[in-house]
Amino acid sequence: MIADALDILEIEPGPPPPEVAKELQWFRDMLAGKSADELMVLALQSPAVHFAAFVTIRDKDNREIRPEPNVLQLRMSKAYETLRQMGVKVRIICVKPRRAGCSSFAAHIVYHHSQRFRSEGITISDIKAHSQELMEKVSGYSKVDRFPWGHRITGDTAYSLAWDNGSKWTVDTAENPNAGVGGTRHLGHFSEVAKWPQTTVKNSEKTMAAVLPSLSGKNTVCIAESTPEGAQGWFYDTYCNAVTLDQFIEMHAKGICPEEQWVKVFAAWWEFTDNRRMEPVSQVEIDHFKETLTDDEREGIEIYGWSWEQIGWRRDTIRNVCNGDSRVFKFYYPSDDVSCLSSDNRVPTKRGMIPVNEVVPGDVLANGTVLNAFQSGTKKVGTLETKRGFRIECTPDHRIALADGGFCNASSMVGKRVRIMKPVFAEENHVQRWRGFAGASCSLEINDQWGRFLGYFCGDGSLYKNQLSMVMDERDSDVVELMSNDCRELLGLEVVRRRPGSAHATELRVADHRITELFEELGILHDGPCGRKRLVAVPECIWRSPKPVVAAFLNALYEADGHTRRTGKFVMFHSKHKRFCQDIIVLLLGFGIYGKLRPVFAKLNGKVFPGWTILISAGYTESFYRQIGFLGSRKQAFATAGDNLKNNGRPPDILDDTDEVVSYELGDKDVPVYDLTMDSDPEFCAGGVVVHNCWTASGSPRFDIPAILDMEAVAKRSTFDTGYLVTQPNKRVSFSPVRDGSGEIQIAEHPMDGLRYVVIGDPATGESQTIGADPDRSSVMVLRDGYHDRSMNVWRPLKQVARVKYPFYGDDDIMASHMVRLSKYYGHALVALEVNMGLQVLRLLRDSGVPLYKRHPESFKLNKPVEQYGFKLTDADQRRYIIEKLAAAIRSREIEVFSLDTCKELKNFVTKSNGKAEAANGAHDDDVMCLAMGWEVMPSAGTFRLLSKKDHDPRDLRSWQRVRNMADLF
Repeated sequence: MIADALDILEIEPGPPPPEVAKELQWFRDMLAGKSADELMVLALQSPAVHFAAFVTIRDKDNREIRPEPNVLQLRMSKAYETLRQMGVKVRIICVKPRRAGCSSFAAHIVYHHSQRFRSEGITISDIKAHSQELMEKVSGYSKVDRFPWGHRITGDTAYSLAWDNGSKWTVDTAENPNAGVGGTRHLGHFSEVAKWPQTTVKNSEKTMAAVLPSLSGKNTVCIAESTPEGAQGWFYDTYCNAVTLDQFIEMHAKGICPEEQWVKVFAAWWEFTDNRRMEPVSQVEIDHFKETLTDDEREGIEIYGWSWEQIGWRRDTIRNVCNGDSRVFKFYYPSDDVSCLSSDNRVPTKRGMIPVNEVVPGDVLANGTVLNAFQSGTKKVGTLETKRGFRIECTPDHRIALADGGFCNASSMVGKRVRIMKPVFAEENHVQRWRGFAGASCSLEINDQWGRFLGYFCGDGSLYKNQLSMVMDERDSDVVELMSNDCRELLGLEVVRRRPGSAHATELRVADHRITELFEELGILHDGPCGRKRLVAVPECIWRSPKPVVAAFLNALYEADGHTRRTGKFVMFHSKHKRFCQDIIVLLLGFGIYGKLRPVFAKLNGKVFPGWTILISAGYTESFYRQIGFLGSRKQAFATAGDNLKNNGRPPDILDDTDEVVSYELGDKDVPVYDLTMDSDPEFCAGGVVVHNCWTASGSPRFDIPAILDMEAVAKRSTFDTGYLVTQPNKRVSFSPVRDGSGEIQIAEHPMDGLRYVVIGDPATGESQTIGADPDRSSVMVLRDGYHDRSMNVWRPLKQVARVKYPFYGDDDIMASHMVRLSKYYGHALVALEVNMGLQVLRLLRDSGVPLYKRHPESFKLNKPVEQYGFKLTDADQRRYIIEKLAAAIRSREIEVFSLDTCKELKNFVTKSNGKAEAANGAHDDDVMCLAMGWEVMPSAGTFRLLSKKDHDPRDLRSWQRVRNMADLF
């Protein structure tokens, strides 16, 4: 038996990649020539050896074979063996391609461990059927295992398994939010964790928080694995904070070993030997591949060395398995796990060039919309710099866009050319807000004048002991007057002019302690040897400003520290601060102006002063003068002088959208790192350089994200009352507010005379009621139709003015009572109920007497329209129709909401790869459907009218009249 087990290689599909070949060959060499006793000793310690030598499995063609572990299984086994030898808890987390044998081998590891040691284990998968399948694998290993453990199965049911050595196994499901609560266990296998439910009641965070405490012993083993399913949830967060096995060994050697530290294991699809064509690709097909290579394929050849057989297999899989969609292939067959950027990088969005850690889903970039923005743990990052001065900080494995197509790891980019992308600026002026003395709310809008003022301060300004100083060349009287006026108008203080010593200059001085306080809030000061002083850097408010403000900033900055030749051909800027110059280059790129960063060494009085110069060559000076220019007329006049000069036969230096990488230096500290997922191209701009995004998302936003962001901004500023609607003895409904926020109803706008209202209800679907742990939610809201506000002479769009507090899990009678009271409070407003799952609610509403929306579908039996209560979607086309109408209304800014929960649902409503528009995984769409129905039925709504009492004579009117008449007699 042992002799037969030594011959374990039965399938040889072709040569694997070189690094993988080394791993596989090392495993084969380890087994080669071993005696039966030696093999048993190895199998006792190594799940991979035991798997290869003593177990038979069925392959993809249902043939019984003696398997060879693939590269992912070998890495999993190596991690398990190493951590066991180190005497620490085994915490392994794996990202896997589809059909990689990861789940099967994880089940084998825990089976192997339970045979060596008396253990209690649990398997939790996304659904119970998958959990049971994995337990059947554990049971199957016991039945085909030829290793002489001496243990037999004593109990084997659909939910549990036991051996006579005392080891026990149970299964549970992520559908149960209390899975694995209580007890003491030694083994845990958590499968497809990224696919676990993500709702309020049950989600991966809660489930893992419930089960992990039962696996707290020193010798416990936990294996979590999944295919990627979006950048969210416990699996993603844990994987991002996990370390490689080598990193863990290094941490352990330094005495840094957190008890619950997870070790990540990953293998890309191209590392598997059977993910390739079995037969060599013909030359004819190779020629066709070369003519039709995609960017992803060029990247794979450049970075990973894909063979033509792998490209052929990839195309076959995309066509036959992934519905012809390469995005689906990348989702289920990842090429890498996660690489990322440090928070020091800026990403140009329509909110400004903001740090990557501030980017949120929905932000609009130059090449698309952000679907996910997330922290990827803490890692060592390096600084990549280009020849012209662009700079980004990223992990060594972060992929950078190559100039000729494809991507390359940052650590391998030296000498290669990268792609440069023109950044976008903010759309609106930035408003700086802060809390002043005694909690006063302060705000300052950064306009063009402030941009000019800050530009000159960063160039030739200073601050010492609450005294602001700016120095100008005395020849530039127009600059002196302009900056003097700016100081007076912006700061509201008198300006003192003086001539500093014998210099041919004019100094402006303004003194007040409030200047220091303001500059502190603007972030343009830092600690110096003599106190707070000017920070030479692009102010944060300028990064977040629109193009005109940035142009004013650069205009004044170049006036202070820039100069040009009298021919006007070249424009230069000088500073001793390299990072400041690199930031200026990024700002110039936003205007389509390419600068070159060069080191310079100035000599003065026998001393050498190093510094940096940004050179704008002749090809871009005309654009510089036109869009930015100098502040004063003296320097700006050189632009006219250069227009009439010949080029002496030398063509202008026009640069393309590429640059050469000159260095990549890795740091020694772990810093927080972040990454983005885009809705279109898998790339975005960071610091002017195009980089790759790294985690697959599960859909693209269906609604116009900029419009939703505007809606969300309004919602954040909105105020609303919270309380209860109370039915009075006279049957009228009044609103009773509460101040602690505990009420059931939220009202942003109370009813107004002459306006139209409709109450919308979307009942729970009931789909999750079969489980009982996470009942589906309902949504009830009131919409007010758009109207012309005559007092302000503006149009007010359709608005969500009231709602039952989110989330609402009430029963049918509670939902109906809320809708009845809302209808009466808003003047017997029309009530529209989605009746697919709300027939009981409909009956209660009809009995209450409120006006109900009626539809008029065509009756095929009667061959005419019939009247029916409620709103009903009979097929997918009708659902798509109302979603399309809602999308158009949102895009044209015809809807306004006050609920941030509604905004969140709108942002998480996506078009998936199958073309269906629905809520993203783990999200809800109740509010979305309410808005869609409300927009559809609003033309049928009635008008609210204030009820006014009739004028009645008082009961004692006649008595008063008699008294008055009698008084007249006297």
